[in-house]
Formats: sequence, structure tokens, C-alpha cells
Amino acid sequence: MCTTGGLNNFRTKYPHLCVARDNDLDNNSLQTGLRNLRLTAETTEQREDAHPPTGGATFPVEVLPHLFLGDAKNATDLECLEGKGIRYILNVTPNVPNKFEMVEQFKYLQIPIKDHWSQNLTNYFPQAITFIGQ
Repeated sequence: MCTTGGLNNFRTKYPHLCVARDNDLDNNSLQTGLRNLRLTAETTEQREDAHPPTGGATFPVEVLPHLFLGDAKNATDLECLEGKGIRYILNVTPNVPNKFEMVEQFKYLQIPIKDHWSQNLTNYFPQAITFIGQ
């Protein structure tokens, strides 16, 4: 979700989606209602050179009980998947293969779209929600 006015405007408009801590207000970041997922107001230039903050979230992040948000690296880490009890993988990429597709314990749904702001995800929501709910 993108909102005009940046992080402070988002915090003002959607306080129920933000969990602020005292030091968050000082360093211009916030924790969303999605557990350990942290948003910051850094510029692109700052992010390219920055190291992850100490104590910050590492991926995959459990955004809801038993629902994780991860990246391609996480999706190919068998130890991570098994350790977190992940069996269903929603692959939202056009070209990253489903590494464990032949392993019976894993189920995949691949939505072949690019990671770009112009992509319309709404057509895929019903299918993705049904898959996640299994």
C-alpha cells in the first residue's frame, strides 16, 4: 500500500495498523500490525548501503499464525521450510521454479507476475486466498 505523504501520513491515517514503540518515533520507522514486518522511511539510496537493523525482522516473517512472508531464497531452503512447518508455497514470480514441487509434502501455486508496481494482483486474489486457506 502506498500513500501520499509517506510514513508519517500512513501512521496518521491508519494508526490501527501500526504498533509504535518509543524508539520507533525517533528513528522514523514503525512496526505494522503484521507482527515483525517493519517499515521504514529510508530513501532508496539509504537502503542500498544500509545493513539490516540489529534486532530487525529476518525472513521469512510470520505475518499471521502459520502464514509466512519470504523470498526466493527462503522457498529453496528445505531446512527452513520444514523447521517452520511450511507446506504450502505461493510463488508470485514469473520465472522462479518451484524447487520442491516433486516432493509430496509441498503444494505450490505459482502466480506468474513480475514484482513491479504496475502489476494488477486483484485478479489473482480469490485463487491465492483459497490456496492460503487450505
